[in-house]
Amino acid sequence: FGRYLLIESSGKRATLPANLQGIWCNGLRPPWGSDYHTNINLQMNYWPAECANMPETVNPFIHFMKMIAEFGKTTAQDLFGAEGWTINHTTDIFGRTGVHDAADCGFLPMAGPWLCLNLWEHYEYTQDIDYLKEIYPILKGSCEFIKSYLIENREGYLVSCPSNSPENKFYYTDENGNKEMSMFTYGTTMDNEIIYALITRVISACEILGCDTCFVGELKTILSKLPPLKVSERYGTICEWIEDFEETEPGHRHISHLFGLYPADQINENDAEIYEAAKKTIARRIENGGGATGWSRAWIINFYARLKDGKNAWYNLQQLMKLSTAENLFDMHPPFQIDGNFGAVSGITEMLIQSHLGKAGERITEILPALPDEWKNGRIKGVKARGNFEFDIEWSDKKLTSLYAVSVSGGVLRLRLPESEEINIYEMQKGERLKLV
Repeated sequence: FGRYLLIESSGKRATLPANLQGIWCNGLRPPWGSDYHTNINLQMNYWPAECANMPETVNPFIHFMKMIAEFGKTTAQDLFGAEGWTINHTTDIFGRTGVHDAADCGFLPMAGPWLCLNLWEHYEYTQDIDYLKEIYPILKGSCEFIKSYLIENREGYLVSCPSNSPENKFYYTDENGNKEMSMFTYGTTMDNEIIYALITRVISACEILGCDTCFVGELKTILSKLPPLKVSERYGTICEWIEDFEETEPGHRHISHLFGLYPADQINENDAEIYEAAKKTIARRIENGGGATGWSRAWIINFYARLKDGKNAWYNLQQLMKLSTAENLFDMHPPFQIDGNFGAVSGITEMLIQSHLGKAGERITEILPALPDEWKNGRIKGVKARGNFEFDIEWSDKKLTSLYAVSVSGGVLRLRLPESEEINIYEMQKGERLKLV
């Protein structure tokens, strides 16, 4: 059903990307103007496009990003005095890139770099070099914005400033000893994770295309000076801000400091301390009422899938259906907002196949990484992994019984099967189909 929604709202003859209601906008004054929110919602709309094998639905998004990147040059220069381009929290079909709605939650210059990651995903899944050449100027322009926006703090780290963690606030003590609230600080965790994700991918793009060697050197210097992820001494969770501030809403719908877990890949099992802190971060959010909106609950499904926790991924999928889904299966924010449908599709797919570990060109594909007990028997056909591999998977009594792989463009498949740490390597020709189990 979710695949159908994306095909209808961003496939076929569509020229604009799917907005908050897809094409199912009922009324002249829909919620939030039926626009594009870029602090997760537009991005989430396209989370399943690649892994659920709908690459053609990304074309309207690519077209839109070309427009946004042009308009965003003015915002970068006039609003931030920066190079490159960027966009903030909200945009529309006319390509608005400045701060809109409010000075606090409407401010989000890292929305531009985040949107670029969706563009990059299309390359990683398709391996289309011509496409990478086409979007590279957009990716580079976003990195140029980052490079000129960052400042050095007193510890010598490069940080974004001003900075916020989407729509969330924290308490701080002012110079008079009074307890105050704010959205603004510098170097929030999500900003650092977005910057890390984009820069590592642009470095890969430069290596693949054989270009901009000096620029790569500058980007590597920035990477070396980004603040590390920090664990809260009070809760054992990942800090949302550069200091261990107390959040005003422990159950806030945005869980932005776990961006590095999903949709990015900075947080993974290779760093056990941060990985465990991520588990505690989600648990604390849920204990305090988190996941109350449809898209937020969908995000949590993806988090638990990346944590290889099929039990909790399944539980939160059930909660999404029970608490945030209408009788016609539309996702409810509430009211109706289609991003949760798409986030759920990516979450289900991540429970069955993942390909984020490793680096571009050397990704590891994992089969059935978060299979819940309730899915004892099943099959899925035509799902995609990075590197442009398609898979047909069947299992019985929670054991993998059949696995076929097709290399659409040719390449090296690095495969990890269930309950195994071994990585099997297969050199595959373009169009080659292998029975692996």
